[in-house]
Amino acid sequence: MIPNMIQHLRKNGQLPIITALAFSTIFGMILVAIRVYITGTFSFLFLYWNIILAIFPLVVSIFLATLEDKTNLSGWFFWSLVIVWLLFFPNAPYIITDLFHLKQRNFPYWYDLGVLMLFSWNGTVIGFLSLNYVQILINKRYNHRLGWVFALLAIFLGSFGIYLGRYLRWNSWDVITNPIDLMQDILIRMLHPYNHPKTVGVTLLFTMLLSVMYITLNLFGEGSENKKNNRLEEI
Repeated sequence: MIPNMIQHLRKNGQLPIITALAFSTIFGMILVAIRVYITGTFSFLFLYWNIILAIFPLVVSIFLATLEDKTNLSGWFFWSLVIVWLLFFPNAPYIITDLFHLKQRNFPYWYDLGVLMLFSWNGTVIGFLSLNYVQILINKRYNHRLGWVFALLAIFLGSFGIYLGRYLRWNSWDVITNPIDLMQDILIRMLHPYNHPKTVGVTLLFTMLLSVMYITLNLFGEGSENKKNNRLEEI
């Protein structure tokens, strides 16, 4: 299946951005490895696990796009994979909150800032790219309006997921391993939002932040596509 996924990316001109993100991610991991080697401590190794979790929804979205390109997926199977993607999607922008780990240590502050910012950037772009893949598939299956409704809803749910992960320490797989306690925490905050101002604040702030970032990147992409089409018309 991996060769088919690579072929799909190449056919749709998406392989360069995936390659760039791969190099950027590897560069970040090298910076962490250098830090570990110099300090003899493993304080930033958690970033390896977090970026792997961030990559997973991207893999799911590419897998889904490849299947959709090869076969006519049934509605239930399509949305089942979308739900799987949605469960893991918050892990990508969640890396932004790893900036909380920035503090003065016995190591250059600027180095740690650069490492955390690089991982935050990689995780956020990876998440947005996977969201864009899913949105495009929904655009094709239904319409652009539903695609944008889904994208903004996914960002809202992803922002709530960031809160659940950062402050309540829930993980995506807890949906399977500990669903009852997880649902209790979710329902309590949904039914009594005024008793949980941090939940509301974090969710709304990240929803607005990520929405602005995602829409801006989409506008950049549309601008580049329009320039490309204009050049082709001139030729």
